[in-house]
Amino acid sequence: DIAYVNANDLVRSLLTKKIDSYSTWDVQYRYAHDWDNGALGRTVFTFGVLDLFDEDLPYREVGGLNYDATVFDPRGRRIYGRALWQF
Repeated sequence: DIAYVNANDLVRSLLTKKIDSYSTWDVQYRYAHDWDNGALGRTVFTFGVLDLFDEDLPYREVGGLNYDATVFDPRGRRIYGRALWQF
């Protein structure tokens, strides 16, 4: 609102007060494996994808980033894995 009120006519014509909707899909698979030898304990394998469809961030004219960095994560799709060995 401040940028819209203080802007000149050209900038004001480029600004919008509406920010597009944004949603992400995060997927995770977890598998726990108990070893035959009880001394080896158990291993939990986790695999996942954050922002599965690599959604575009909603455009926002304020600031040099053109998105709200306090709300959105610009890294896009991220794949991760983890192995947790429990004794």
